[in-house]
Amino acid sequence: MVDEWKNIRPGGLIKPLQKHFLNTEDLTKLAEEIKSKNRKKNKDSDLMFYTAFGKQVTGNERRIRYYRAADQALLLMVKDLLSTENENIKKSLETEFKLQDISPTNEKSVLNRSIAFEQNIKSATGEYKTITATFKIKDYGKFRKDLKDKRLPALLDYYTDKKINKEELDRQLKDYERARITVAEKIYAFEKAFDKAGEYKEPLQKELDARGFAEHYVLLDLYLGAEPEGDALKEQLNEIRRKLMHNQFPAKEKMKGIINSEGSYINQIADFAINWYEQAAQQLKQHG
Repeated sequence: MVDEWKNIRPGGLIKPLQKHFLNTEDLTKLAEEIKSKNRKKNKDSDLMFYTAFGKQVTGNERRIRYYRAADQALLLMVKDLLSTENENIKKSLETEFKLQDISPTNEKSVLNRSIAFEQNIKSATGEYKTITATFKIKDYGKFRKDLKDKRLPALLDYYTDKKINKEELDRQLKDYERARITVAEKIYAFEKAFDKAGEYKEPLQKELDARGFAEHYVLLDLYLGAEPEGDALKEQLNEIRRKLMHNQFPAKEKMKGIINSEGSYINQIADFAINWYEQAAQQLKQHG
């Protein structure tokens, strides 16, 4: 507590206190200094010390009690969770596990025990799907982090099953990372070719915004024309570009006619986009 009272930082009490460990001689002088101030005219030096600096003392004690209660609650929650998952683990909790052994690097630690886990997640359309996974307890934080991926809600809508294994979702998201790069390259080639196509130069100038840019859907409107039969295609292409460029998954309802089978959904979407943009870029170059 004396260490916390001794504030050597510039600015005094208006800045955070800094730990400053003194030697025995300095601590003795500091204690005498505090006693000599005779705060609140209390002759009992110990009582005076507590009344003068009681706020810091009780604050530290309150913090210690808080962490102790948190540790106790965590231990009870882990016991309850594991005991309901596996009877063998329940017995192990009573005989094998000790608090001193809980460490991520200790293979005997309860943190390195694998458990089956399920988590309900709402899809983009509002339907709840259950994600199943088996992992070590110490990896629970990573599991929760993965569930916050903003691509997941739309991806879940592609599955008809209510339960989906996380390994399957991980494969889809890995394919997504590879596919988006190729799709982005093809879209860029299309936009670059469009800018150099003499046939569209004049109408494109009329569509530029104040920054001198044209939105992608404007290019699609000019290229595909205003015919109603092209509206669905324009909506699909614009959805693919917008979602992939913002690290999101295209909505299933807008991918009708593109997804024809099980497997890698994003690869089917990417193949469709790559083929269309390649052909469109080649045609634009011919009009350059």
